[in-house]
Amino acid sequence: MPFGLRNGPSIFQRIMQGILAPYLWIFCLVYIDDIIIYSKSYEEHIGHLDKVLEAIEKAGITLSPTKCHLFYSSILLLGHKVSRLGLSTHDEKVKAILELERPQKLAQLQAFLGMVVYFSNFIPYYASICAPLFGLLKKGQKWVWNAEHEFAFKSAKEALQKAPVLGHPIEGLPYRLYTDASDEAAGCVLQQVQPIKIGDLKGTRAYDRLKKAFDEGSPPPKLTSAVGGKLDTIPEVLGWSDSFEDTTIYVERVIAYWLRMFKGVEQRYSTTEREALAAKEGLVKFQPFIEGEKVTLITDHSALQWARTYENANRRLATWGAIFSAYAPNLEIVHRAGRVHSNVDPLSWLPRAPPFQTSPPEDNNPALRPNNDLAAAQESAHEDLPARRATFVAWDWEDCLEGTASVWVVTRSTLKRNKSTPVNESPVTTPSVTEDHAPNPPLHSESNTPPDDEHLNNLLIYM
Repeated sequence: MPFGLRNGPSIFQRIMQGILAPYLWIFCLVYIDDIIIYSKSYEEHIGHLDKVLEAIEKAGITLSPTKCHLFYSSILLLGHKVSRLGLSTHDEKVKAILELERPQKLAQLQAFLGMVVYFSNFIPYYASICAPLFGLLKKGQKWVWNAEHEFAFKSAKEALQKAPVLGHPIEGLPYRLYTDASDEAAGCVLQQVQPIKIGDLKGTRAYDRLKKAFDEGSPPPKLTSAVGGKLDTIPEVLGWSDSFEDTTIYVERVIAYWLRMFKGVEQRYSTTEREALAAKEGLVKFQPFIEGEKVTLITDHSALQWARTYENANRRLATWGAIFSAYAPNLEIVHRAGRVHSNVDPLSWLPRAPPFQTSPPEDNNPALRPNNDLAAAQESAHEDLPARRATFVAWDWEDCLEGTASVWVVTRSTLKRNKSTPVNESPVTTPSVTEDHAPNPPLHSESNTPPDDEHLNNLLIYM
């Protein structure tokens, strides 16, 4: 195919999808000239490779051996890091965003927001945080950078720096959809209780807690609890395995975030209507995940439990009730008190700095401080801002123990491969003993430096 054709990429994509059609979304994905093959084991991966290479050979397409990268536990794909443990941000791209200086004009602000929005799925309160910045983009709006914009700018970078690893959804396991609404926004969090080996938590406080129980001969402690309802079930951990790190436990993983600000007349909805709108939007947004699966919708608005059977409801509630009914009988709505609904409340009730200052103080170091301590995180860009306005960036395990938050931020140490993969005498790239990432070259616009192997940072587990 000649270079430079306007429809070249779409034609090539259609050709590749036709060649690999029997295997797409089973163990193979294709994006133009990138072919991703995923498997659960080494032996299974060999079989999948044979099938894909055989299909490519029959189609008469050739591959460059130097661009083939095999047997990696994580890869960089379209600016994201994909591993067996989930989807996370690309460290180099995030670092570039963190090093950006304060925007001095509209074009620079547009560039910053354009880069941040690409990772907005990893920021649970993205729309609320960046609302003041988007306000500067409105037609006819004068460029006046005040304390509110400075607070939003730094908060967006810090939230991106602490972005969690989003778990891969597991088919057949029930979902939990947490929804909440305020006067200004609606927020949802889709989560799933998933099995994970203790070895994957090494270097975290959860690992230390489990290790202590193991050494004392106590049964494995639960890291998550039931939220009520008949559809929400948590498998029991039968006991410790022969190897401590091979023991499987169950944790609640974040699958996806969603939040949007209310517009126009939506801000004048009643409380019940706003809560119902948040729940409806969550069901529609996450339909590809939850359709046909068991879903427990958790809300702090008790009236929402009867959303499918509202009597004398207005047209708006009746229409939304039909959406709830469409998910029956796999949908169950459960009420949870607002005081313990804090894993989604910050999405809709996130405070912002008041615009009391016309010009921000000078900041010669635009990069965020790499201090994860609670006290440091609560320090605002301006000393006279209330400390509570910055607490949303500092949820930690101690807060969960004290009951002040329901989020536990854990970090994971480096994951090394236990044994090297046999390497044939071909120029095909295979990982070394200490590598677990596919190098950047085969995936678009990356450098030639292999990424670091700390691919699980800030795994969020809700208690």
